[in-house]
Amino acid sequence: MTLPLLLVAALAVAALLLSWGRPWSFRLAQLLALWPTTVALISLVAHLYAGGSSAAAPLKPPSVAAVLLALAVGIFCARSGRGLIRVVMSKRAGGVLARRLLPAAVIVPIVLGWLVRHRSDVLSDELGQATAVVVNILLFASLVWVTAVSMNRSDRERSAGERRLATQYATTYILAQAGSLSEAMPQILEAIGKSLDWGLALRWSLDPEANALRCAEVWMAQTGRGQELADRSRQMTFESGVGLPGRIWREGRAQWITDVVRDTNFPRAPYAARDGLHGACGFPIIGPSGFIGVMEFFSPEIREPAPDILEMFDATGRQIGQFVERKIAETELERAKLAAEAATQAKSQFLANMSHEIRTPMNAVIGMSNLLIDTNLDARQREFAETIRKSGDHLMTVIDDILDFSKIESGKLDLEQEPCVLAGCLEESLQLVARTAQEKGVELTGFIEPTTPGVFLTDAGRLRQILVNLLGNAVKFTDAGEVGVTGAAAPLGGGRWEIHFAVRDTGVGIPADRLDRLFKSFSQVDVSTTRRYGGTGLGLAICKRLSELMGGRIWVESEPGKGSTFHFTVAAVATDAPSASQPLACAGELAGKRVLIVDDNATNRRMLRLQLETWGIFSRDTESPAQALEWIRQGDPYDLALLDYQMPGMDGVALAREIHAVPRDPSLPLILLSSVPQPLAPEPRPSAFTAVLGKPVKLSLLYASILDAMGRGRASGEAEPGPSPPQAVRPTDAVLKVLLAEDNEVNRSVALRMLERLGYTADVAVNGREVLERLERSAYDVVLMDVQMPEMDGLEASRAICRRWPESRRPRIIAMTAEAMEGDRETCIAAGMDDYIAKPVDLAVLRRALDACRPLATRRPVAEAASVPSANSESLDRSVLHELREQLGDAESVHKVVTTFLHSTPGLLAALREAAGKGDATEVRRAAHALKSSSAMLGARALSRACEELERLSRLGNVADAPARVAALEALYVDVRPALEAATAG
Repeated sequence: MTLPLLLVAALAVAALLLSWGRPWSFRLAQLLALWPTTVALISLVAHLYAGGSSAAAPLKPPSVAAVLLALAVGIFCARSGRGLIRVVMSKRAGGVLARRLLPAAVIVPIVLGWLVRHRSDVLSDELGQATAVVVNILLFASLVWVTAVSMNRSDRERSAGERRLATQYATTYILAQAGSLSEAMPQILEAIGKSLDWGLALRWSLDPEANALRCAEVWMAQTGRGQELADRSRQMTFESGVGLPGRIWREGRAQWITDVVRDTNFPRAPYAARDGLHGACGFPIIGPSGFIGVMEFFSPEIREPAPDILEMFDATGRQIGQFVERKIAETELERAKLAAEAATQAKSQFLANMSHEIRTPMNAVIGMSNLLIDTNLDARQREFAETIRKSGDHLMTVIDDILDFSKIESGKLDLEQEPCVLAGCLEESLQLVARTAQEKGVELTGFIEPTTPGVFLTDAGRLRQILVNLLGNAVKFTDAGEVGVTGAAAPLGGGRWEIHFAVRDTGVGIPADRLDRLFKSFSQVDVSTTRRYGGTGLGLAICKRLSELMGGRIWVESEPGKGSTFHFTVAAVATDAPSASQPLACAGELAGKRVLIVDDNATNRRMLRLQLETWGIFSRDTESPAQALEWIRQGDPYDLALLDYQMPGMDGVALAREIHAVPRDPSLPLILLSSVPQPLAPEPRPSAFTAVLGKPVKLSLLYASILDAMGRGRASGEAEPGPSPPQAVRPTDAVLKVLLAEDNEVNRSVALRMLERLGYTADVAVNGREVLERLERSAYDVVLMDVQMPEMDGLEASRAICRRWPESRRPRIIAMTAEAMEGDRETCIAAGMDDYIAKPVDLAVLRRALDACRPLATRRPVAEAASVPSANSESLDRSVLHELREQLGDAESVHKVVTTFLHSTPGLLAALREAAGKGDATEVRRAAHALKSSSAMLGARALSRACEELERLSRLGNVADAPARVAALEALYVDVRPALEAATAG
């Protein structure tokens, strides 16, 4: 009984070792269990071979061997995931292989032994036979076990590599997608914890003031282990070198603790032990500027250090550090951006308030001075009034410059994209500075290259603003000589063109070392410039920003004492209209005609010569009146002579007298070109000149004057150019009933006086409530509405009017306000107002706004207008078409523009119908705006006004009656189409 007792004792010791729960104790217990297992297996095989009980078996009877074998197997299976049996029970490839081969390793030797026992006498007794069998079993099992261990190791390394890659990928993905630190950090802790089977994760951030690490983030697996450790960690801080976080901080690289419960430098060991946590690892978060924090992970298992994971953690820590610093920088940048936007908003609000406060009194100053000038004043009084008016206009120019600059700086300047006739834009710009140039005796010229398209889609107002600014500066700094502007365009591709303007002067010039100051805000060449010439120093800065916003640039070439040339470009899309200066349709009447040009200014002569060439006219030019007389006396045939008024030696009037004295051709038609502001002398008699044109010469007037001078103005069948049509006279039965809403007493007085000048009387309300009360008692045709008023402002009053009265019964509301910042007009229109006038109020602007109003009695509902086109008003304003022909240069150009309009409008109307049916306010507004612009350009005023009203309502989101309004537009288009076709026929 000695052997069985020893075997039982071995099994008891093995069971005791299992209860200790140490990795080495599991292995030792399973090694001890191998001895009883081997002895019991030998005994059982011996009994099997003996056919019953074997006397040679170490254990008798067989039941004792079976019991001991069962106890030994139980020792192995008690901790199947630990020790030697772990390899066999593993789910990896080695464990699968072992479980499949071990049964064969046991059964095959036993069978072979049984066969040898009955077929051979090599091993005669059953004990020897059993021993040989068990040895074979052990050899087979060992081979299987070693193979399984090797395969498990390979599989474990592969799996660990995949998990590391998954961890790195998850971390990188989170960092790429996360928008903030607070969003990214919890996800990173969770991703690393789940990928590497950690049960608890903590993030520690560096507190620079306390020079310690504080717990900033916690993640816990679903097992719930680690709650006490996490709670305690939130209350603790660690200095460098203390605990796992402090150790990582000091060393600057990842650290691993196999069992934190037994670690001597882990202050939280008791809490980890109670939570059943043992293995721990952590890594530093290091950014470009240095140490930022620590990430720490815990496992319920005792884990041996893994160098590859530590290396991966160090790389991950640097990656997270870069992310943290980038997000901190982005946060600071966003904070700075918000502060800048708040400052910009405050600046814009301040400028808006200042603009309002300045415009309110300036409205009275300028308005009253204009009214005063129109009264009977002596020369001294008129001089005083003119000084007041000019000073007010100058102050308003300064204010407008500051406001424009503010809009550009704040990014709130929106550019329009509407058809712009380039030649007309240039001529309008020249006309705006012509008076100043004439007063200084400076020649002013302008020319567009013949190859330039006539019409572009661009912001004509901003383009004109740049031209006027540059021309105004050129005239200001030029005391003698000339100022000229030329325009050309080069294709950019895709229908886009680069428009290039050059403004040249013969002024004072600019030193090369001061050119860099020109386009800076609030900067001029030197301080004396401001004292002598005035100005804010913003004009060129605004021009630079505008040209850049329009896709171009601006630069300057200058030489002191000789003058300057300012160049700027803008990008724009050309329309289907032909070149502004291509040969005229009626060039057959002018082709081959000969014109004599006499002008002492070479630039003027060149411009006139090039323009006449585009009209098919042969020209000969000279700067000498004597030379011109000599050519005429020699018999050179001319059909017309263009004479400058101011020339040295002999002026244009004297030259005309000499030409008419030549017997050869005393009836030669003459056109005088004058740049002087005062009237011409009465001599010679008026019939000496067929026309007197002011410089800069408007090409459309020059063309019409040449036709008249040659007796062809009416022969061509076209309308005689003549002067612009007079203002329409308001019928006596269409007098408007006006209500003025204004709380400022001075502004009320100015507005009432202006209305008197225009032939109107007005009732007065001092706030929005009074406006509503008066409208309840009486109907008004128009309300001139201030915006800022006590009790109820103009915006609220306008909304109330739109709610209470239908369109056919409510007055037309015109904003008349000092609110002149970007967006103020849109705000007024969105509130329900129909028009907008900025203070100081210009009398001509007020007249145009009132001319657009109709008495309530003459208005009809939209539906009625849709079914019965208006027969009381002209569907087409032919004067607009005539002006367009003058700007484009010929009737063929107008015909092509009209053809384009007639082809494109049905598509716009179809888009309007579809958008109105869907209730799509955005698309309705877009299509209505496009049709409004094109129809206004061609003189279809009723159609344009209807589009404007539809655009206004769609901007408010009010498209309930849009289908009826679109039907009205279609009726108006049907009415205007034949009128356009007839106007351009032939």
